[in-house]
Amino acid sequence: MKHTIFFILTFFVVVTSFSQKKYSNEYEVNFVKSENGKIYCTIFTYCKNEKQCLENAKVDAIKTALFRGFTSDIKLYPIIRNLDIEKENKSYFDNFFKPNGRYLNFIEFTQDDQVEYAEIYRKKKKFATNIVILRDNLIREMQNQKIIKLLDNGF
Repeated sequence: MKHTIFFILTFFVVVTSFSQKKYSNEYEVNFVKSENGKIYCTIFTYCKNEKQCLENAKVDAIKTALFRGFTSDIKLYPIIRNLDIEKENKSYFDNFFKPNGRYLNFIEFTQDDQVEYAEIYRKKKKFATNIVILRDNLIREMQNQKIIKLLDNGF
C-alpha cells in the first residue's frame, strides 16, 4: 500500500513538472504588410498573463521572420531557409532569444498598451498585439554573424 501511494505521488509530481512550461510555442501570425524593410504583423499568443504573452509575441515574431516567413497575398520568405543552421548555431540563438536579449533590437514597435485578449478558458487567454519587425536589420545581423551568406558576394 505504501509503495502504491508513493508511486502515485511520484507520478503526479513528474506529470505536473513537465506540464508547466515557461514558454508556449502556440501562436498565430497575421501578416499585414511589408514596406521599407519592415514587416507589420499581428501576433496572437496563448498564455496565462499579459506580460508573458507580450514577451512571447516578440520572440514569436522574430522567429517567424527568421525561420517560417509570412504568407498572405504575397509570400515573404524566411531569412534562414535551412533549419539545420539553427541547430548549428544553437549557442548564438540561445543567447539571442534569452529574456531581454538582442532580438529586441529588431522590433521597432509593439502595441503593449493596446493589447486585446479573449479568454479561452479560465487559465488560458488569447492575446493579440501588433508588432513591427526591422527585417533588413535582422538580415544584416545574420550576415554579420556569418549565419547566412552575404547576398552581394556573387555566385
